[in-house]
Amino acid sequence: MVQAHTYYHNFPRDWKFQKYAVCHYNPGHICTTLILILRSQVTLLLYLSKVYSILCLTLHRLLDISHAVFTIVAIYHYLVDAFGDIGALQYISW
Repeated sequence: MVQAHTYYHNFPRDWKFQKYAVCHYNPGHICTTLILILRSQVTLLLYLSKVYSILCLTLHRLLDISHAVFTIVAIYHYLVDAFGDIGALQYISW
């Protein structure tokens, strides 16, 4: 059991076939080996969810920055370019 745990801990990127072969050579510890295989899958899912959350955060920041830029451009248009022109308020600046 210790050897299987050491193997799965030190070589998490090995194929599933190799992990199954380790499981096959240690038939008394199949449950432990299967738990270690599932643990590696859960670790992968947690890593992917972390990557997904970073991408979502980046997208949220990009949308927030673009919203701020469009707001600043609109305010600049109405307060600087069209200052004193009341008719300019009837039309959208872009």
